[in-house]
Amino acid sequence: MILESVFEVLLRIVGYIILEVFLQIICYSIGYAFLKLLTLGRFPRLYIPKGSAENQENYVIAIGLVVVILPVVYIASVYGS
Repeated sequence: MILESVFEVLLRIVGYIILEVFLQIICYSIGYAFLKLLTLGRFPRLYIPKGSAENQENYVIAIGLVVVILPVVYIASVYGS
């Protein structure tokens, strides 16, 4: 019983770390590059007004996630059964 609880907690921690790495590093990097190309270098800015840094980061991560998911959905719909 205790071993199961410890195992569950460890799985949650590992899952959280993997999710954070995926969102913060991979999706942010892809979103950042995509937005820089799309806006010809205007967004995201290096100077971020106080209070809007988190919103901008979330926006970039969301765009990166969409850029990652859309090709996967397209490939699955074209080549899937």
